[in-house]
Amino acid sequence: SVDDFWLQRFKADVYGKANIDDMEAKERNSTADEIVSYLSDKFCVFSQGEKQYTDKEKKDYGLPQEFEKSDLL
Repeated sequence: SVDDFWLQRFKADVYGKANIDDMEAKERNSTADEIVSYLSDKFCVFSQGEKQYTDKEKKDYGLPQEFEKSDLL
């Protein structure tokens, strides 16, 4: 629900940029889903796509078969 400066400031923080002007266009225009995907990958929370936990990892660590969107957030 935030827009303009504060949204761009948040995105700069997500992407590790000290200043809003340091972001690339792709980062500046990223959607909420793209940000969640980026953070999930950065913190090794694999839920979709190429990277997946093995069945052994799921069993050993009590991971769900698939993360709900609310879990990722």
